[in-house]
Amino acid sequence: MARMSGRNWKVGPARLLFSVPSAADAPTAHIFTRFANHMQYSRAAVFVNNVLPTWFVRIAYSYLSLIILLEVVRRYVFSASSPWGEMTARYAFVYLSYIAAAEAIRLRKHIRITLIIDRFSRQVRRYFDLYIDLLTTGLALVVIYYSLQVINFQWSVNIVMESANVN
Repeated sequence: MARMSGRNWKVGPARLLFSVPSAADAPTAHIFTRFANHMQYSRAAVFVNNVLPTWFVRIAYSYLSLIILLEVVRRYVFSASSPWGEMTARYAFVYLSYIAAAEAIRLRKHIRITLIIDRFSRQVRRYFDLYIDLLTTGLALVVIYYSLQVINFQWSVNIVMESANVN
């Protein structure tokens, strides 16, 4: 038995792939990671939480790079570009940015200034982390609310992506 993430796991490709990060993996332990370590994860939940975002970011970045390269070649070599290439690359970039930012926040790998917070005790830092998590959740809710308003407006006046005729 190998010891991974504070638990005893059987060694094997599936167990290594679906390991759950522990609070010790994060720079500062926060309440959500501590709660997650005490839960029993099913393979589907671990796949959706750990594997799916990573593969989505990889696929979106590959698509974005490939479509931009193809559009540059088509525009400057063949003097013609596809009407859908630039628009779908823009959508891929937006989705890539949101998913990658959420993944960075989940793993505590985002940029943050901890000059003042590091001077406090571990217990106080947990409260700061909880406060920051609540602010991040509030920001996400504001973004979702205004995004739904834009989607509702576009739907009501029938705005479509002209090149692909998709709403």
